[in-house]
Amino acid sequence: MDAPIIFCEGSASSLDIRLLARLMRGCRPALFVPVGGKHGLRAFIDGHLATRASRPRYLAFRDRDFDVEPPRKQELIHLGGPKPIFLTYRSCVESYLIDAELIDLYWAFHNENSLRWGHGGSPGRDAVGSWAQEAARAIADYQAARWALSKAKPSQRWPEVRNTWTTGSGDLRPCLSKAACNEKATSLVQAYTEVCSLVTVPKYQAAVERYEAQFASAEFWDNMQYMTWFHGKDLAAAMHRIRPGWISLSHFCSWAVDHAEWGVPVDLAELKARILAL
Repeated sequence: MDAPIIFCEGSASSLDIRLLARLMRGCRPALFVPVGGKHGLRAFIDGHLATRASRPRYLAFRDRDFDVEPPRKQELIHLGGPKPIFLTYRSCVESYLIDAELIDLYWAFHNENSLRWGHGGSPGRDAVGSWAQEAARAIADYQAARWALSKAKPSQRWPEVRNTWTTGSGDLRPCLSKAACNEKATSLVQAYTEVCSLVTVPKYQAAVERYEAQFASAEFWDNMQYMTWFHGKDLAAAMHRIRPGWISLSHFCSWAVDHAEWGVPVDLAELKARILAL
């Protein structure tokens, strides 16, 4: 029986596919297929499956980003639709790795073992945790704006003007006169305009105020919910901006995904179980 296919956002060397390989280490083989950007994921899957003589067992995995709000219960998120496409519970892979204990471990390991290490000893887990929270507070308004903009979208994908009113290239309607073509094309443009009219400044303002209030609550900070709601790449960039002389978080994440011993989050454990069940 052929190994199941796991489609994964990013390139063959990205953190996403390396995390999956680490997660499935020691398990029965699976074929990890990088798909590049998330927006072409569905089309990539269709194209790949079309080359197969028989339909293989598969699922797809990608970052949640700002596409879906995380549920209150930590769990793997299904994107919706007929395809088995699943999203991280946290915003992205980096959000799982930015952890005070992991960073402290990385810092201590390199301080003891790397000849060219120039950062000295770790400042300690508490200092690293404070570093991350200070960075999170610095980007809270930006994250509120990003969430609000995601809610301003009239649909899951930003609407595009289709370039045909048929099922696609190769499907021709009986009448292709200038008048008939202009009538159909005009209706497509009008439909696009009607959808885009739903994107308004008041709608954005209402959304951003809701996220600003959520991100200002004591519960949000006491429970470190920013590790779920804020984008890990933004958080890492803010941490570097605050402490530019401290470690490189891109180097840390690359190390952590391959070497660190860390507990498997609930959603990733569910992902592993789903892969094993294929």
